Formats: sequence, structure tokens, C-alpha cells
Amino acid sequence: MPAAVYYSNLIAPKDSAVQAQALFGGVAMGVGRIIGNLLGGVIIDGAGLKAMLIFSAAFVFFGLILMQFSSYKYKTATNKTINWFGLEIKNINFFKI
Repeated sequence: MPAAVYYSNLIAPKDSAVQAQALFGGVAMGVGRIIGNLLGGVIIDGAGLKAMLIFSAAFVFFGLILMQFSSYKYKTATNKTINWFGLEIKNINFFKI
């Protein structure tokens, strides 16, 4: 959780840092756990444990991709490039937050 607080402070505007932390905490600790448990139970009941683990791995990968692209705004603001698994990306605006 400390890394998430640091990351929230890093990408949020200075006057919205507390709101970004609260939003992240609410989504990650509240809504995320509720939906994850409900969806995991439905998948296990319907398709089995292996399918649920594959589904979970896919969501982790999607989260990694989303986090990489959402951090782009901060990195371009400091004139840095993204080195994403060996691919250097410069001055491309994937998400305008």
C-alpha cells in the first residue's frame, strides 16, 4: 500500500493528492475485493479452479498494461521516455488524464 500512496502522489495534481489516495483506497480495498471475490466464486463454480486462475492472471496482465500507460503522463511531464519491456516510447499521449 505505501507504494500505491507514493504512486498516487506522483501522478495526481498537487491540489488533488489526498483525493487520489482516497479514490485508490476505495477502489482497491473496497470495490476491487468485493467484485473479485464474487467473480472468482462464479468462475470457480462454473468452470473450475484452473479457469479462475487463468482469468485472474489475465486481469493482472491487463492491470500491468493499464498502469504502464497511465503513468505515461507523469513521465512525459518530466521529459522522460518510457522503456516498456525494451520498447522506448517518446511523446505519445495514450491517455489524457
